[in-house]
Amino acid sequence: MNKPIFVWVKNIKFGAHLPTANCEFISSNNVVNAIMTAETARNCQFTHGLAQMVIAHDYQGNTVVCAIKPVHIQCTEGQFIKVVNFSHNKNEGLVGRFLKLLSFVSVKELLPFVVFILNNEEVLKLFMRSEASFKHHHCYLGGLFEHSIEVAEMTYQNAKHLGHSDIEC
Repeated sequence: MNKPIFVWVKNIKFGAHLPTANCEFISSNNVVNAIMTAETARNCQFTHGLAQMVIAHDYQGNTVVCAIKPVHIQCTEGQFIKVVNFSHNKNEGLVGRFLKLLSFVSVKELLPFVVFILNNEEVLKLFMRSEASFKHHHCYLGGLFEHSIEVAEMTYQNAKHLGHSDIEC
């Protein structure tokens, strides 16, 4: 099976007489039109926004959505594209992982931090383009961003493994 990717779903439309749906999404700054089963479209229960998706290509070259999972975050298409463009090498996967982590923030006292991060371009650019160190691991453009995401993901997984609640994670 193909590796999941993060994309911005522009819309999902159901076919009139076929058990299919059409999905329009942004990947690598390109608009992609794909097909998916109506069941997959219904099960994802959303029509636009950030999503983690598994795609493939059929024998005719059509892009096919095999699986889709929405990432529920207060982020617009414009913000997503802007954040991708801020990242070193326009790394959608890393940005998707970052936004997915931000979507886990549910404590009301921390929600202003999420809004601040997404709306303060200068701070976000510096964070996303800085090196994590001068001579050690992640000592390259975007290293701090990548390292921070890796640490946050490991911490989240460890907390879940230890049985902490969603609020505690």
